[in-house]
Amino acid sequence: MNAIARFRGAAVALTLLVTVIGCSQLLPSLPIREPDKSGFSLSPEGDDVARLAPIVATFPKAPADRTPGSLLQLFPGVAGSYAWLTPRKLLFQPDFPGLLRGTTYTAIVPANRDAGLPDAVTRKFTVTGKLAVQQVIPGDKDAEVPLDAQVFLQFTRSVAPLTTLAAQPTDTVVTFDPPLHGKGEWLNTSIYRFLPEDLLPDKTYQVTVKRGLSSAVDGVLEQDFRSSFRTIGPAVDSIVPDAGWIYGGPWQEAVVTFNQPMTDAAGDGVVVTNSATGAAVPGTRSWNAAHTVVTFSPGARMANDTKYVISVSSGLKSARGGVTALSRTASFTVVGVPRVADTWPKNGEKAAGQYGVSLQFGSPMDPDSLDGKLSISGISDKDLEGHVNVWELGLSANVALKARTHYTVTLAPGAIDRYGQVMGGYTWSFTTGALPSSVSLALPSFGGSATYSASSEPLLWFQAINTPTVTFTLYPLTPGEARGAFHEYALGNPKWSPSLPATRTWTEKVASGPDEVRLAQTSLSGGGPLPKGAYLLATTSGGMGSRFAFAVVDSVIVTKLSQTELLAWALDHDSGTPLAGVPVHVDGGIAGDAVTDDRGLATFAVSKPVISANPNERSYYLTIGGARNGVVSTRWQGMSPYQFGLPAEFYAREWVGHMPCQRVDTTPFRAPPIVR
Repeated sequence: MNAIARFRGAAVALTLLVTVIGCSQLLPSLPIREPDKSGFSLSPEGDDVARLAPIVATFPKAPADRTPGSLLQLFPGVAGSYAWLTPRKLLFQPDFPGLLRGTTYTAIVPANRDAGLPDAVTRKFTVTGKLAVQQVIPGDKDAEVPLDAQVFLQFTRSVAPLTTLAAQPTDTVVTFDPPLHGKGEWLNTSIYRFLPEDLLPDKTYQVTVKRGLSSAVDGVLEQDFRSSFRTIGPAVDSIVPDAGWIYGGPWQEAVVTFNQPMTDAAGDGVVVTNSATGAAVPGTRSWNAAHTVVTFSPGARMANDTKYVISVSSGLKSARGGVTALSRTASFTVVGVPRVADTWPKNGEKAAGQYGVSLQFGSPMDPDSLDGKLSISGISDKDLEGHVNVWELGLSANVALKARTHYTVTLAPGAIDRYGQVMGGYTWSFTTGALPSSVSLALPSFGGSATYSASSEPLLWFQAINTPTVTFTLYPLTPGEARGAFHEYALGNPKWSPSLPATRTWTEKVASGPDEVRLAQTSLSGGGPLPKGAYLLATTSGGMGSRFAFAVVDSVIVTKLSQTELLAWALDHDSGTPLAGVPVHVDGGIAGDAVTDDRGLATFAVSKPVISANPNERSYYLTIGGARNGVVSTRWQGMSPYQFGLPAEFYAREWVGHMPCQRVDTTPFRAPPIVR
């Protein structure tokens, strides 16, 4: 166990120790000895007899003389009372608080021929609870004990009388060799604390509690208690800078912290040297008021880009005795002159990206000194405003760059590093590359899915960049694949593909210049409507292709979901007329079928939403079957009710509280008259 943590927690831990006397101690069981062959017995005996244990003698015959004091005696004498349990059994009960702890007693039954006892009988027993030291802190043979440690002694039972702190006994409880000055006090009747005032470092102390220490009630410590501990010696706690610090300054100070006050001369043991030449850096040393921290301040500027070593020698003297046993070293490197270490894009790059610029410094800079220092050709200072981020080791500008354009980035001179070194200007250039060849589809927001009318030609808008042609492929989807695409985010899996062969492949020409974004349109059917059903469209041109799933329908399903009910409203796609008598199937969190009423409505019972439930349990996929076709997923909703200013609760209330309203007195308030 860590010695320092152990002693710091000792005061708290020991103040919580209490001794509880249970009912079994106040009312002990009777330790009756089995009668011998003659029928005689005398109890108790042994070395652990309870304080209130009765002394019981059983005679072979009922004594003619019934005087208890002449039949059963106890030495040393104890106040108590006698009682005949039977004509042959005599009991002596000591008065409270009972027998003396740790004392050996002799029970004597004189010879009595009338009672069948020709010879006297004696029994010896010892009362439980000898006074002893149960625990000591610091523990015996503990080492590296802090100089502010406290000494605790816990006894096996009460020693000091129960009284106020001001009225505590002042008798010497513990002695130390070598002697210690300090204050001792009882924290309770069995725990004693000594607060030393002059513990010396690197010293072994003998702790002694002399025999004869008395209890407030009875008994004494039969023999001396001895223990020992050794205090911590002077040592280095920390060195700053440490851990190979690479951003030291030209005038970097070295700070060494000791674990205890040191002598002035100990500061001479702190030396800073140039690791390359071995030359010592001239400087001065100063101590804090407690003489535990020494600071080395260099008297000459240290060289840039150079490693220095801080050495603390062994044998440094503590102010209270003892010397450091081990030497310690640490190192740091002085930064170079401020410079740009790296850039993005690289200087001279011919096909750079179009998404901003950044640079990295070789050492920490003062961020405030970088304000307004960056400029980019072709981008005004106004356009840069609010888009430049600076920190100690870097700078970036989040701006969009044009494709196939040459840029020059300039960092104006005058920025300073954290040590005040001034940086010169820096310039680098690069040329952005062409925009990547790509095709993107103009799709609705709900998962790349859409519906088209079964009565009109399905048209799709798309954007093409740096590609003269775009090839499209159309696949039919099975009902299971349609559900996966429309409701289960199957399109997010790049390995997902339809099982049926393509029904159509075609190519559209795109007339656009280099790096120009071209908006164009294509017919998914090649002319006229597509048959009702589900489809997947994929583009196979461009560096970044696209795909999406859509349904060709003649019916629309509008859904509304409450805490306990899912409402479906079936409408004709083109006219908006409600559809009566059409079958609606729901799947997802529940599975069921219903037929719309004359208003086109169908309802399904659903489970209440609770916070602990899986949210996917309340997402539903609905289709219209029979001669008509319609499809919708409740996951398609892209708007929250809050966006329309509508209140909504997404989970059922597990607890609802009600506060009864009280009538409010609306009588106008009238101020009382002012008495002058």
